[in-house]
Amino acid sequence: MVSTFTPRSQSAIDRAIERTNAKTLTLRIADELSLLNEIARRYESSERILMEFVDNALDDAEELYQANALAYPHAVRIEVIIDSARRLVTIRDNCRGMRVERLIRIVENVGDSTKKGLTWVNGRFGFGVHSFRAAAPSIRFRTKHKDGDFLELDLRRDERDNIAPPAVVHGDFPTDTTTGTEVVIGPFDVEWFEAVSAASVKKEIERHFERLLSRPNLMITVTELGGEVQLCQPFDYGQLSGTDIEETLYLDYGDQLYLVEVRLKVSTVEVPGQKVRFFARGRRINEVTEIKSFISKSIYRTGVWGHPHLLGYIEVGEIVKPVITRDDFQRTAGRTQLYQEIIGLEANLKEMLDNLNEAHRDTSLARLEDVLRDVLKDLAHEDQMRLRSELVAGNETGKQADGGSALTGGEGGPINDTSTDKGGDSGMGEGDTDGPSPDADGPANGHRTGGGQIEDDPSQALGRPRKRSGFDISFRDLPPNSEGRVRRSHLVDGIIIINTNHQHFKERMQFTRQGQPKFNERLCGYLAMTVSIHYKDQYYLKYHSQPEQRDQLFDEQVDFTCRLEQALRPHLSTLQEYFANGQREDSPNE
Repeated sequence: MVSTFTPRSQSAIDRAIERTNAKTLTLRIADELSLLNEIARRYESSERILMEFVDNALDDAEELYQANALAYPHAVRIEVIIDSARRLVTIRDNCRGMRVERLIRIVENVGDSTKKGLTWVNGRFGFGVHSFRAAAPSIRFRTKHKDGDFLELDLRRDERDNIAPPAVVHGDFPTDTTTGTEVVIGPFDVEWFEAVSAASVKKEIERHFERLLSRPNLMITVTELGGEVQLCQPFDYGQLSGTDIEETLYLDYGDQLYLVEVRLKVSTVEVPGQKVRFFARGRRINEVTEIKSFISKSIYRTGVWGHPHLLGYIEVGEIVKPVITRDDFQRTAGRTQLYQEIIGLEANLKEMLDNLNEAHRDTSLARLEDVLRDVLKDLAHEDQMRLRSELVAGNETGKQADGGSALTGGEGGPINDTSTDKGGDSGMGEGDTDGPSPDADGPANGHRTGGGQIEDDPSQALGRPRKRSGFDISFRDLPPNSEGRVRRSHLVDGIIIINTNHQHFKERMQFTRQGQPKFNERLCGYLAMTVSIHYKDQYYLKYHSQPEQRDQLFDEQVDFTCRLEQALRPHLSTLQEYFANGQREDSPNE
């Protein structure tokens, strides 16, 4: 391709430069206000914006902490006060306060933070104080430094020129010390304030500053006007049973050694909201699964870092720097090295979580067994009552109910007796079926936990103990039979064994990548279909009531399947909630 650039066009450029009387170019922003407001719009929630101002208070407190041998010289208090009626939020601290020069820099030196170079604080750009622009039209700063006056500065997001300088305020600063800063944001735009509450802000503070909240002499509170003061508290990992993973990574980068703290826990229960997070200087950056730059390189991705039983944090220290909104890291060689080291931990974490998933799977199936037993018990009782009504009706007309059997007592559930037990195949033609044993010493004699019961014909039971039995449920991995066929289900000694190794079961009993069971409609229908085959087979075998017409037999089969499916459905949704909420009602922090 031939270039279109000619000496003549170069001369035109030279003449343009001469007209500006400049030999070099200077970068200028035509509309600084629009750019600043656009940067602020990167914040996605009001709570995240408020964290910037709590963070500024903590940065000021950090100066005291570092100057006093890593201890606060007095009780540091940071208050967040929510005025829902006026859509105002106040953040107030009793730290050092700001001099007038610092207030002026907020306006005139945007992007040039005085915190640069301080490794113990989080501010880098000076954009944080302008985050209000995304959600509210105005902000007010009131501050008192020990060496200055009580000052006030008002900013509006639509103002660029002729901004009033800080003014002196007469009166006392409203804290228990003579110094500090108060920031009032608002009124918030309606759309940005809809979900703001004391609870939501407290939750965000506890997640965002978890590592700092455990320090002595530091107290952060959240109050909604007219409500109680709520104290923000650090999360206590020690209250959870499980396995702790504590490692310190030493990264040699750029002729300097950087320390990265890994503090994780594989918990036996799920704790909502405590997924693994990246922290920088004690402040949360984001959940690991939300850091796209990392998760795209991870081997196991959400299978490890999104697992509901993996908790904790990774403190990255100084090897990486956060982006402007502090929810990701800048792309550097240091970030690449950090990610490689963390990914090296994944194999061990995956093995630990796989073991937990297997135990979780066993627990979920055990709970499902309980549900099926209870549902079968209820349905069998309904069938018993129906047959009893038919028997009574038959006696009143001088007839006997179909099958010649009678029912008394018990809670329903077909069994075999020695005169009729013929065994046979069932399970949709894929498994052998043995009826519940009527032997006096076997499981068919007496009550089976959770199973239904139907007694033998009372006309033949006089003078001998009543024999009862019912169905139990068991989920097991059954191997193929001698012909290589995988059985869908099996009935032996009153136990319906549902084969978890069958392809149709595995397609329906699914688990998330994090090991959580999925109790769905397809599973519900499959279980109803499989269990009903054994139930109806034993029902007909016991009471000799099998219809002569095949279409009627199939109709009764479908009828019971639908009844069982309908009875199971609400229990499956309850199971889903049970495992989604950590498998027990007393999970911490719920």
